[in-house]
Amino acid sequence: MKPMVDQSLLRHLIAGAERDEIQRLVVGAIVEYGDCVLLLRRPESDCPGGIWEPPGGEIESGESIDRALIRAVTQETGLVAAEISTYLGQFDYPSAEDIPARQFNFVVRVTAPEPIRLRAHDAHGWLELTEEPPVTDAVKKILDRYRAIRLPLGDFARVRSATPEAG
Repeated sequence: MKPMVDQSLLRHLIAGAERDEIQRLVVGAIVEYGDCVLLLRRPESDCPGGIWEPPGGEIESGESIDRALIRAVTQETGLVAAEISTYLGQFDYPSAEDIPARQFNFVVRVTAPEPIRLRAHDAHGWLELTEEPPVTDAVKKILDRYRAIRLPLGDFARVRSATPEAG
């Protein structure tokens, strides 16, 4: 399979994580279909439970970032990735085992929005770009970057002004 993402960008991301002594590399897929993106909800029994997040997963040993994205989308949703496009940024967090982790986030277009087959999550939803989902601050920033490149400026400004400011 031909790589879907510029390999020099992927090498740069991996090198930065190694330099920063990040021990766990993860991918996050802002899965788009039409004007919506897919979010998944973790079961309450999971850590952290009940949060909404994009599909994703750990990059396996010897696996490239783009292959990890394709695998994670298929494993977590049953959907087929058609294209990986825009890199939306990264964020660091401590894993459940308190291991430093870094999540690389990309836009992934799928061939069809269904059927969705969840494995590790208990719910899914297709979110319109003007909605504000209950996600972590880190995921919120990634979704804001996605909105900034997908929404007309007026729509993006309305979403931002409707969001309550954190105190």
